[in-house]
Amino acid sequence: MSTQRLAIAIVEHDSATQELYQRVLSQEFDVFPCGNTMDARQILREQTISVVVVEPVSSGWQLVHEVKGRIPVIVCSIREVEQPEIRRILAAVLVKPVLPSELLRVVQEVIKNVLQK
Repeated sequence: MSTQRLAIAIVEHDSATQELYQRVLSQEFDVFPCGNTMDARQILREQTISVVVVEPVSSGWQLVHEVKGRIPVIVCSIREVEQPEIRRILAAVLVKPVLPSELLRVVQEVIKNVLQK
């Protein structure tokens, strides 16, 4: 009996960071890398995504608001997210540089929390 792997979308404009995230997360999840929010929206229409990992540059915050309440969002940013109203809609915030092991641990924790609901 095969078990279906959960899917993660990574929205990251830096290709080296995107590849690092993809490499670590693909050990346990199906990973859909996106270089921008337009690509991310396409993936979100076509796939069943369990978690979105996003660097909220440019229109990334708009994407966060579009998926809030439907898909957990983990923000990976060079800046801490300090606004309480934004923090409430996020599953987690990681400040760059993000260690691959930390990213994997946080994604696993978010998935565990979602599955318990």
